[in-house]
Amino acid sequence: MNYLAHLLIADQTNTSQLGNFLGDFVKGPVHEMDYHESIKQGIRLHRAVDVFTDNHALFKQSKSRISSARRRYAGIIIDLAYDHFLSVHWSVFSSDPRQTFISDFYLALAKNSSWLPERCEAIAQPMISGDWIGNYAQLAGISASLNGISRRIKRQFNRDNPLFNAVDEIESNYQSIEADFLAFFPLLSEHAKKVA
Repeated sequence: MNYLAHLLIADQTNTSQLGNFLGDFVKGPVHEMDYHESIKQGIRLHRAVDVFTDNHALFKQSKSRISSARRRYAGIIIDLAYDHFLSVHWSVFSSDPRQTFISDFYLALAKNSSWLPERCEAIAQPMISGDWIGNYAQLAGISASLNGISRRIKRQFNRDNPLFNAVDEIESNYQSIEADFLAFFPLLSEHAKKVA
């Protein structure tokens, strides 16, 4: 799951959105972290959601739809694809207007930017000003995200990777991945409510 799914699950389970967002940026035992308990609970939920997702047959099925040339990065591609389909089918899963929901999160992120980990703080402002999460509703937004990840991997590890233009994988398997997502997300939501 990518950012939007984690934020919606936080909302549905009445846990911290910021904690759920931080789950990708913090490592180590949660009980040792210097955060408020509500933030730590959000981080725990983020990790539980990731474990459930990575091990679920529907998510694995979506990953298997990605070509062998990009299979190593299939998890990243499908995470973003699922956020795209969550955006497209937002009204099925939330009664809140999607852009209002996202804007409220951006406000909270900006307000609390001073205590974000360095790696998270570095992307917070570009995310807000570029409306990364809002742009997931269009495949062009997913393409921009995948291409950005490709550039970061190249910069950080000095390694070529096949993520550039990987949105083609989603386009080629659009209806199948969409069906996987629509079957999977209600199961994930129910699981999250049990572990929150």
